[in-house]
Amino acid sequence: MRTTIGSATLLFGLLSLLPCRGEEPFIQTLQVRGHTRGVELETHAGQGLDRAGLERDLRRLWATGQFEDIHVESTESPEGLQLVFTLAERPRLYLRRVEFEPARERRPLGLKPGAPVDAVWARQVAAALRRQLVEEGHRDAAVAAELIPVGFQAADLRLRVEPGPAYRVEEVRFSGSPEMKSGELQGTLLATRIRRLLPGVPGLWGGWRLHPAFSQQGVEADLVRLQSFYLSRGYFDARVSLAGVDFAEDKATITYAVEAGPRYRVSGVEVAGASPTEELAPDVEGNYPAQALCRSLLEAQESSEHQGALNFAARVEVEPSQPASPAESLPSGDHWVNLTSAAEAGPPYTLGRIEFRGHHAVSDLTLRRALPLEEGEWFDRAALRRGLARLNETGLFEPLTEGDVVAGLDPEKRLVHLTLWLREKPRGRWTLAGPLGPLSLAGPLQFSIGSRLPAWGRGPLELSTYTATFSLLVFSQPALRALSLAPRRSWLPLVGLERSYLPGQRWQSGFLVAPQLGWQGMLTSYGLTQARHRLLGALATDPGAGDGLAVPVRWRAAKAERGSAEPRPLGHLLCEASKPRWAWLRAAGLLALDVLLAVRPL
Repeated sequence: MRTTIGSATLLFGLLSLLPCRGEEPFIQTLQVRGHTRGVELETHAGQGLDRAGLERDLRRLWATGQFEDIHVESTESPEGLQLVFTLAERPRLYLRRVEFEPARERRPLGLKPGAPVDAVWARQVAAALRRQLVEEGHRDAAVAAELIPVGFQAADLRLRVEPGPAYRVEEVRFSGSPEMKSGELQGTLLATRIRRLLPGVPGLWGGWRLHPAFSQQGVEADLVRLQSFYLSRGYFDARVSLAGVDFAEDKATITYAVEAGPRYRVSGVEVAGASPTEELAPDVEGNYPAQALCRSLLEAQESSEHQGALNFAARVEVEPSQPASPAESLPSGDHWVNLTSAAEAGPPYTLGRIEFRGHHAVSDLTLRRALPLEEGEWFDRAALRRGLARLNETGLFEPLTEGDVVAGLDPEKRLVHLTLWLREKPRGRWTLAGPLGPLSLAGPLQFSIGSRLPAWGRGPLELSTYTATFSLLVFSQPALRALSLAPRRSWLPLVGLERSYLPGQRWQSGFLVAPQLGWQGMLTSYGLTQARHRLLGALATDPGAGDGLAVPVRWRAAKAERGSAEPRPLGHLLCEASKPRWAWLRAAGLLALDVLLAVRPL
């Protein structure tokens, strides 16, 4: 018996027309015809027919959007069932350009012309754009994507964007029994925190506040931060939830519900795992040494990364205990616990190959010089983060993150191969810049256009790292003539050849060749560039530092009551790298140096 099913009745008709027996028929053969792209099916020859699995296969094929029609034939014989899938592929299309409707809603998406496109890809782009709008406060945003064929195998992506109102967090409230001051809880928030930029004047002005965009993801992240805050203070029974969000026009009022519960005192903390076991002694009042515990775990994580470990995990278990030496001033009814922290690091890996993809003008050698990684050495994830920061410093590529790095693992040889996907910036650029202040005090107004040279040469003579520029500087009799490299005239055209500062080639980059400036001006420009990057690097925070560590905290019953009960999850303790001393002064120094040492003629 042969059964033929067209695409209109594809999903459910096939299942109803297949032969029905007491037992599912045996699939003797399975053929898939008419496809040039990889097709993965759950259904295989040599097994019994699983109707639910076959339905999932059909839905998955149709949902890809790669096929105009799917034709299925089933033939029954005494030996079993013969299934034939005939697929009609849609023509391959490649992106020509992206259109936004309305045009004012245009946003950078990082899509390059020539990329292969299909309906599934278009829906993914629309979903990503909607997530971006939601993070900006447009909770009611809607995005529709449409592929419009134009010419031979080319298509435009048209995105219809309805952002809706942009909601801002107007107020954050706390209900229940928080047991903590509102100011402390407000300081714990990150995504929904309202920041005061300028204090108000009583009775005259309420001050200047920065209201963040409302997003559900931000609210959920701050719920985790609040739970971590209470865990770090010893409130292991604390319950934190969202009581509600009230919307009025474009303003959102968020209410967090907090039930702190009793505060536990800690008799001891044991840290074991990736580093030698150590004991953290609480003070005489049994206060939880959360900062010391986090510092120990972060040091263990950093050490494991230096030794090539790709994975690091830690956990904290809380168990009822008796006070080691209770102080006389403490109430007798206080709850005491003992904490045990365990850290586990994965096996160490050696760095195998480093490959770069997506670059067309800049050579591999220039990129490798910027990476503080050596093939054949332990893979250091912190060094990778520093290398990404140095590549971003070149200004030749779109910003790179760890998400642009693909790690291929070879578990048998304990090797990790890295592939860095780069997106080169356009060769041409133009800028219009001026001083922070009046022209008579701070220097010239500058208009500049430039273009990187084509790919040729290597090392210091690699032309793709040079930019030919034309600048027009307008002066207004600068008072600080000592900082001005220009002659005494009101305007000055400059033509120059510039090589921006390149990490890994520090002394061979960061210079400007402009005959109008003379050797004194070019030498001064080179010195300012070198000093700026050296000082900024010394004051900036270490880009190799990680994002922190989320440590799950669990409650384990006392040994006498434990039995077979599993530990009860309490939440996550967020361990973040401590800020350097005088962080605000370092930030102010960075800003001042960036302004003062940026005095350059081009």
